[in-house]
Amino acid sequence: MYDFRAKIEALTAVPPVRQKLIGLTKGKLSAELDSTRFGTLGVKPGAKFTMIGTPEDLSFKDPSDVKLPEVSHHWLSDGISILQTDL
Repeated sequence: MYDFRAKIEALTAVPPVRQKLIGLTKGKLSAELDSTRFGTLGVKPGAKFTMIGTPEDLSFKDPSDVKLPEVSHHWLSDGISILQTDL
């Protein structure tokens, strides 16, 4: 299953640990079953399945791990606020 998951990752950018495969067997195949040989699953040629997962770049990040740019805040005399940042 690991090679199969690697191929799916190459096509979708969803890492193997985030892939949930539904329809290849009864129930879902999660990453814990990667040691299973694909040929032992009894998948027939032309079978369809569903993969659910989030690509790495679209996943939520821990805010403490995200580096945000510095922002400076300036008030003008007429009460208008200006935010500046270096991107």
